Amino acid sequence: MEESPIPISITKNPMKKLLSVMILSLIALSGCSFFEEEEVSREQEMISADSVLDGQNYKWAIDTKDVKFCDSIKEAELKVECINVVDSIILTEKAISKLQDDFCDYIEIDGYKESCKNIVASKLDVINENKEIDEQIQEAIDERSEELCMEVEDENQKEACLYTVITNKALESKDKLKCEDLSSDEMRNFCDSLF
Repeated sequence: MEESPIPISITKNPMKKLLSVMILSLIALSGCSFFEEEEVSREQEMISADSVLDGQNYKWAIDTKDVKFCDSIKEAELKVECINVVDSIILTEKAISKLQDDFCDYIEIDGYKESCKNIVASKLDVINENKEIDEQIQEAIDERSEELCMEVEDENQKEACLYTVITNKALESKDKLKCEDLSSDEMRNFCDSLF
């Protein structure tokens, strides 16, 4: 009988028996490890999918200014941030539309609160500046003063002021020739058409 290269019985030699048990144990353990790695990989995929969905909900909440999308976010800190950002956007828009920075005080995020107050202050500055210009123009018109019109910085408003003052002077004096004092042909034609 020919001798087999692989021993048929491992029970005769105790070292072979121990070695075989160790090899089988390692194979069994490595199989468990493989299944654990596969399980961990599935968890990572789920976490990754949740993160993507959280990001989409965050974006939709901001785009639509609707916190209901924030409520769908699974990651707790991101959910709170989302709600605070959406509230900040809504409160900033209210503050701007009403020109009241009181709304900014309800904003939770310091950077957004400061930005809100700065935007409202800037809008109020522009309004006050325009109000001053309007008052300056009204004074020039009331006093029929071309000199006061010349002090207006904005060129378009300066021209409108001069047109009004000169046209009013021409109408009051019933003197069509005063229309010639206007700088543009278009303004002179308008003035002339009033006679």
